[in-house]
Amino acid sequence: MVKSLTQEASIGISQASVVDSDEKLKERVAFIHESIGTAAIVEQYIEGRELYVGILGNQTLQALPVWELFFTNMPEGAKRIATDRVKWSVKYPEEIRHRQRAGRGPARDARPRDSAPVQARATARSS
Repeated sequence: MVKSLTQEASIGISQASVVDSDEKLKERVAFIHESIGTAAIVEQYIEGRELYVGILGNQTLQALPVWELFFTNMPEGAKRIATDRVKWSVKYPEEIRHRQRAGRGPARDARPRDSAPVQARATARSS
């Protein structure tokens, strides 16, 4: 998975961000450099749930409930990633944006005992 080192909110992320060859890797890194104007980072793509934890505070941190992105109505073969185009493009046909948009809400089956470790990790401070 190739993305900007410094941008967030899916800026520059598309289905092409998930690469499977050295050639595609080089192409995507060049795209990030040229189009986004930042350094690129490469991370392993791991299929699975997309969980988010909001944090409040400065000295004392408080984790908000765990939320999840739900990927529904994605085209066959598409990676379950929240792309820049689906999230932000006003040129992308509205019908397609809403049909492919990731829904969001409290994490499925998010019992307090399951959410607590995720929230603890989110609020842990590195030394």
